[in-house]
Amino acid sequence: MVTAPAEAIPERWPLTEVRRWHWMLTTHEPEPPSIEVATITDAEEVTGLIDDAAPGSHARPGTPGIVAWLGIRDAGRLVAVGAALDQPDGTGHVRGVAVAEGIAAAASGVSCLGH
Repeated sequence: MVTAPAEAIPERWPLTEVRRWHWMLTTHEPEPPSIEVATITDAEEVTGLIDDAAPGSHARPGTPGIVAWLGIRDAGRLVAVGAALDQPDGTGHVRGVAVAEGIAAAASGVSCLGH
């Protein structure tokens, strides 16, 4: 467990509840996504979706280690986004996943991970 003094925690990271994180692994490469996943380069667009859908996210454009933001569009509108992060040991990590309100998980965030 990591602890920090309350004054060291940014205001945008409210401590509303403690939740348990479940680590996810795979032993095989997933099938390609059934919907188009694109690299998103517009930092304002990514930030806007995160602010609306996952305001407590600690991954944002400019966060060290993030090599790309990947997203899904619906009729041109960004409806899902996640960051690809390189870990020091060479592994990858998906961080900062946000899905727009009203978009079914089965049609966006879950599908882009190949599930």
